[in-house]
Amino acid sequence: MPKLIITHQELEKLQPRGDTISELENFLRRNLEDDLSARFRQEQSWREALRQYEAVPKQKVRNIPVENAPNIEIPIGMLGVDVFYSIALQTIFSIDPLVSISLTPGNDEFAEHKKAVEDYMNWSVRQEMDVRNAAEHSFLDVIQLGTGALVTPWITNRRKTKVHKIVTMHPQVMPWPIEDVILPAGSFQAVQNMPRLWLRSYLTEWDLEFNRKTFNWNTEFATPAAAVGWVRTKRESMGKTHHNKTGEIYEIFDCYVNYDIDNDGFEEELLVTFDRHSGKALKIRYNPYDRIPVELMNFQKRAFLGYGMGMLEKLRSFQQEISDIHNYRNLNMLLANTRLWKVKRGSGVPENMKIYPGKQINLADPNDLQGEQMGEIYASAPQAEMLSVNMAKELVGINEMTAQRPSGILSSRTPATTAQLGFSQQNQRFAAAFDSMRFGLANSIKQGAFRYQERLKAGDPFVTAHINKVLGDERGQLVIEMLRREDFDEAVNIELTATSERTSSGARLQSLLQISQIMLQYWEKTMQLGAVATNPATPAPMRDIAQKIATASGELIERIARQFDTIRDPKAFVVEFGEQLDQAAQIQDQSTLNELGFLMQQLEQADAGNPEGALPQTP
Repeated sequence: MPKLIITHQELEKLQPRGDTISELENFLRRNLEDDLSARFRQEQSWREALRQYEAVPKQKVRNIPVENAPNIEIPIGMLGVDVFYSIALQTIFSIDPLVSISLTPGNDEFAEHKKAVEDYMNWSVRQEMDVRNAAEHSFLDVIQLGTGALVTPWITNRRKTKVHKIVTMHPQVMPWPIEDVILPAGSFQAVQNMPRLWLRSYLTEWDLEFNRKTFNWNTEFATPAAAVGWVRTKRESMGKTHHNKTGEIYEIFDCYVNYDIDNDGFEEELLVTFDRHSGKALKIRYNPYDRIPVELMNFQKRAFLGYGMGMLEKLRSFQQEISDIHNYRNLNMLLANTRLWKVKRGSGVPENMKIYPGKQINLADPNDLQGEQMGEIYASAPQAEMLSVNMAKELVGINEMTAQRPSGILSSRTPATTAQLGFSQQNQRFAAAFDSMRFGLANSIKQGAFRYQERLKAGDPFVTAHINKVLGDERGQLVIEMLRREDFDEAVNIELTATSERTSSGARLQSLLQISQIMLQYWEKTMQLGAVATNPATPAPMRDIAQKIATASGELIERIARQFDTIRDPKAFVVEFGEQLDQAAQIQDQSTLNELGFLMQQLEQADAGNPEGALPQTP
């Protein structure tokens, strides 16, 4: 039995007619080939980037200008990729907890629910979703090839031993090779707005048989593929391995598509499992997910295109230039230290004679054999090579990424504040690429929350019991209540704790201490204003002034808090002075009414004891 099985729930069976199935298959067959052929040159670029990263020479042997000339590929692209890759992983995963959750304005009453959901999502990230592994693979695709993909399906984990049979179910964030994510030709919309999206898998005959028995796939006409895709082949050749099931594998696509399957004039959201080589649909059902479970990330976005530009493509021309200069320099050193031999005709020196150290040559006249230097020494070659290397580093910012401290990019005598400002500006260069990976990973984790939500709405008792088991009945119920809300997506923001700035834990602590000092002063002044505003002796104009000052200071504090990346929900720290003042006024008015009521009761009792209307005597 397979260990991990992607399980798509079916709440409602789809039963299309035979003619509509044929129309759908023709539609998918035509569009799949169009979408694949449209990105042919993009796949060429990916193959070249994979070769470039491994620093494998384009030609196995270089015979220009001499046979077996130096043929070395300088891995300048590998240098840039590895630096950015390690920084991205370290920045995201060195902070605990990994996930931070905040509430949108208007949902402050769900503060306890938010804390419970945050605790549960961080537990799920550590124990279930396998986020670190997904990031390690997909981030490499983002940086190397320009685009990476993460998929968050519902997984059934089945394991059977002699003693136990274990079945667990949970969402999992999975890296998906970008060559196996096929976008519509020319599309640039968000994934959720694309008319179709393809996810390719290579399955064996055993896999097909398992899915036929378990999920009712129609595998009667499935046709094996001749080989895996040529980008996948390039990956394997660079990794010194290969797919050992060639000729026994099936190229299967899961297509999320909008299509009018029942001819009622409205497109249905479908998930179709499609065999490319037979052109047949193996399974047709409604899209089991409220959202397509795919998140894309870009290193350098190309305007109005779905696939981005990677670091290796940026460095391609420089890597070729640097490699050529390096090879020319090695060849120049070889030629400058090599001699060709001028031999006088008739001297008796054989044409095929080899000369080596210690060789004895018998000549009547030593001048009959003379050496000639094959090349001149060009001292400028190393400078030319370093100039190209520096230009390449400047292009992708390798120098800035590897700078250890702000003074490394400014001056050793630069004041600390100025240096920190320079360091912050330096990191902004990589904010777009880093944020794309950060948001993509965060959205994939949020997709995991959606998988739980979908199961809860379907009434899955396993999910309810699972959440309660992890957090306990009381806090687990808070999570369940929050996930069942229809506006969960709008009410809750799920994001990674890491920010786009590469700051140390000490810098983050300093930032929190700084904002805490500001907040303490703000809260102290707010208490003073509250005492003034709620004092019965305070004139109405002064009360209005106090309220306006408190409102303005709250707005200012919120704007200040938003400047700190460590504060994700600034509204949680702002005192809503107007609401608090109204509550205090209500309490005060109620107290006044109670006092008046007590006095009226005393007067009524006094009137009852003095029927002649005489005033009570004061002691």
